[in-house]
Amino acid sequence: ADLSNRLVSLRILRQFWVKGQVNDALEHLQGLADAMKLNNPQQVHVLSDFFGAVDLRGNGALSLDACVLMLPILQDMLENSTSWHNQAVIFSTFKSLNSLLDAFGELIKNTRSMMVAGGVDLTREARLNKCNVCYSVFVNARSKLETLKHHFRQNNVVYDVLESYQRLCSTYL
Repeated sequence: ADLSNRLVSLRILRQFWVKGQVNDALEHLQGLADAMKLNNPQQVHVLSDFFGAVDLRGNGALSLDACVLMLPILQDMLENSTSWHNQAVIFSTFKSLNSLLDAFGELIKNTRSMMVAGGVDLTREARLNKCNVCYSVFVNARSKLETLKHHFRQNNVVYDVLESYQRLCSTYL
Protein backbone atom coordinates (compact mmCIF):
# COMPACT_ATOMS: atom_id res chain seq x y z
CA ALA A 1 0.00 0.00 0.00
CA ASP A 2 2.83 2.42 0.86
CA LEU A 3 4.58 1.79 -2.45
CA SER A 4 1.32 2.19 -4.38
CA ASN A 5 0.59 5.50 -2.65
CA ARG A 6 4.15 6.63 -3.29
CA LEU A 7 3.84 5.80 -6.98
CA VAL A 8 0.47 7.57 -7.29
CA SER A 9 1.88 10.72 -5.66
CA LEU A 10 4.93 10.68 -7.92
CA ARG A 11 2.78 10.25 -11.02
CA ILE A 12 0.60 13.20 -10.00
CA LEU A 13 3.67 15.34 -9.34
CA ARG A 14 5.23 14.33 -12.66
CA GLN A 15 2.06 15.28 -14.56
CA PHE A 16 1.95 18.70 -12.93
CA TRP A 17 5.66 19.30 -13.48
CA VAL A 18 5.74 18.18 -17.11
CA LYS A 19 2.73 20.37 -17.92
CA GLY A 20 4.39 23.36 -16.24
CA GLN A 21 1.74 23.48 -13.52
CA VAL A 22 4.26 24.45 -10.87
CA ASN A 23 1.68 25.82 -8.42
CA ASP A 24 -0.30 22.58 -8.51
CA ALA A 25 2.89 20.59 -7.97
CA LEU A 26 3.84 22.83 -5.05
CA GLU A 27 0.40 22.42 -3.52
CA HIS A 28 0.74 18.64 -3.72
CA LEU A 29 4.28 18.78 -2.32
CA GLN A 30 3.06 20.94 0.58
CA GLY A 31 0.36 18.37 1.34
CA LEU A 32 3.00 15.64 1.46
CA ALA A 33 5.21 17.78 3.71
CA ASP A 34 2.29 18.46 6.04
CA ALA A 35 1.53 14.72 6.23
CA MET A 36 5.20 14.05 6.93
CA LYS A 37 5.20 16.49 9.86
CA LEU A 38 1.91 15.26 11.31
CA ASN A 39 2.00 11.50 11.38
CA ASN A 40 3.53 10.04 8.26
CA PRO A 41 7.31 10.41 8.23
CA GLN A 42 7.51 8.10 5.19
CA GLN A 43 6.30 10.96 2.97
CA VAL A 44 9.86 12.28 3.09
CA HIS A 45 10.73 9.54 0.60
CA VAL A 46 8.14 10.72 -1.92
CA LEU A 47 9.46 14.26 -1.54
CA SER A 48 13.01 12.98 -1.92
CA ASP A 49 12.12 10.98 -5.01
CA PHE A 50 10.54 14.03 -6.63
CA PHE A 51 13.31 16.49 -5.78
CA GLY A 52 15.95 13.95 -6.75
CA ALA A 53 14.38 13.41 -10.16
CA VAL A 54 13.50 16.93 -11.31
CA ASP A 55 15.70 19.67 -12.59
CA LEU A 56 14.24 22.68 -10.79
CA ARG A 57 15.55 25.03 -13.44
CA GLY A 58 14.58 22.76 -16.31
CA ASN A 59 10.95 23.66 -16.90
CA GLY A 60 11.52 27.41 -17.00
CA ALA A 61 8.46 28.14 -14.87
CA LEU A 62 10.28 28.59 -11.58
CA SER A 63 9.91 32.01 -10.01
CA LEU A 64 10.84 33.68 -6.75
CA ASP A 65 7.27 32.98 -5.60
CA ALA A 66 7.75 29.26 -6.30
CA CYS A 67 11.11 29.36 -4.53
CA VAL A 68 9.45 30.88 -1.45
CA LEU A 69 6.95 28.01 -1.41
CA MET A 70 9.47 25.28 -2.15
CA LEU A 71 12.14 26.19 0.41
CA PRO A 72 10.05 25.47 3.53
CA ILE A 73 9.28 22.02 2.11
CA LEU A 74 13.01 21.38 1.69
CA GLN A 75 13.59 22.70 5.20
CA ASP A 76 10.94 20.30 6.53
CA MET A 77 12.77 17.46 4.79
CA LEU A 78 15.98 18.48 6.56
CA GLU A 79 14.20 18.74 9.90
CA ASN A 80 12.65 15.27 9.56
CA SER A 81 14.37 13.07 12.13
CA THR A 82 14.83 10.16 9.72
CA SER A 83 16.40 12.29 6.98
CA TRP A 84 19.85 12.63 8.47
CA HIS A 85 20.55 8.93 8.08
CA ASN A 86 19.21 8.69 4.56
CA GLN A 87 21.69 9.68 1.89
CA ALA A 88 19.00 9.93 -0.82
CA VAL A 89 17.01 12.46 1.21
CA ILE A 90 20.06 14.56 2.05
CA PHE A 91 21.30 14.41 -1.54
CA SER A 92 17.96 15.41 -3.09
CA THR A 93 17.40 18.17 -0.54
CA PHE A 94 20.80 19.77 -1.10
CA LYS A 95 20.66 19.20 -4.86
CA SER A 96 17.46 21.26 -4.84
CA LEU A 97 18.87 23.87 -2.46
CA ASN A 98 21.85 24.21 -4.81
CA SER A 99 19.57 24.75 -7.81
CA LEU A 100 17.46 27.33 -6.02
CA LEU A 101 20.40 29.19 -4.52
CA ASP A 102 22.15 29.20 -7.89
CA ALA A 103 19.00 30.49 -9.61
CA PHE A 104 17.96 33.10 -7.05
CA GLY A 105 21.07 33.79 -4.97
CA GLU A 106 22.12 36.88 -6.85
CA LEU A 107 18.59 38.32 -6.77
CA ILE A 108 18.34 37.63 -3.04
CA LYS A 109 21.75 39.12 -2.31
CA ASN A 110 21.14 42.23 -4.42
CA THR A 111 17.62 42.80 -3.12
CA ARG A 112 18.69 42.48 0.50
CA SER A 113 21.62 44.87 0.05
CA MET A 114 19.77 47.52 -1.95
CA MET A 115 19.25 50.83 -0.19
CA VAL A 116 16.01 52.67 -0.86
CA ALA A 117 16.09 56.44 -1.22
CA GLY A 118 12.72 57.69 0.01
CA GLY A 119 9.26 56.84 -1.16
CA VAL A 120 7.20 53.70 -0.82
CA ASP A 121 7.76 50.88 -3.26
CA LEU A 122 5.32 48.09 -2.41
CA THR A 123 6.63 45.79 -5.12
CA ARG A 124 10.18 46.13 -3.82
CA GLU A 125 9.02 45.54 -0.23
CA ALA A 126 7.17 42.38 -1.27
CA ARG A 127 10.27 41.17 -3.14
CA LEU A 128 12.43 41.98 -0.10
CA ASN A 129 10.12 39.98 2.17
CA LYS A 130 10.29 36.99 -0.20
CA CYS A 131 14.08 37.28 -0.39
CA ASN A 132 14.31 37.39 3.41
CA VAL A 133 12.23 34.20 3.69
CA CYS A 134 14.53 32.48 1.18
CA TYR A 135 17.64 33.80 2.90
CA SER A 136 16.59 32.43 6.30
CA VAL A 137 15.99 28.93 4.90
CA PHE A 138 19.32 28.95 3.04
CA VAL A 139 21.15 30.08 6.19
CA ASN A 140 19.38 27.45 8.29
CA ALA A 141 20.48 24.73 5.86
CA ARG A 142 24.03 26.14 5.87
CA SER A 143 24.13 25.74 9.67
CA LYS A 144 23.76 21.97 9.25
CA LEU A 145 26.56 21.56 6.72
CA GLU A 146 29.47 20.68 9.02
CA THR A 147 27.54 17.97 10.84
CA LEU A 148 26.26 16.52 7.57
CA LYS A 149 29.67 16.68 5.89
CA HIS A 150 31.15 14.79 8.82
CA HIS A 151 28.37 12.20 8.70
CA PHE A 152 28.66 11.68 4.92
CA ARG A 153 32.42 12.11 4.54
CA GLN A 154 32.71 8.59 3.10
CA ASN A 155 29.97 9.16 0.51
CA ASN A 156 31.48 11.20 -2.32
CA VAL A 157 28.19 11.94 -4.08
CA VAL A 158 26.49 13.40 -1.01
CA TYR A 159 29.66 15.08 0.21
CA ASP A 160 30.14 16.78 -3.16
CA VAL A 161 26.61 18.21 -3.18
CA LEU A 162 27.18 19.51 0.37
CA GLU A 163 30.47 21.10 -0.70
CA SER A 164 28.76 22.68 -3.68
CA TYR A 165 26.12 24.18 -1.39
CA GLN A 166 28.84 25.57 0.86
CA ARG A 167 30.51 27.25 -2.14
CA LEU A 168 27.21 28.79 -3.26
CA CYS A 169 26.58 30.04 0.28
CA SER A 170 29.98 31.72 0.26
CA THR A 171 29.01 33.50 -2.95
CA TYR A 172 25.48 34.57 -2.12
CA LEU A 173 24.93 34.58 1.64
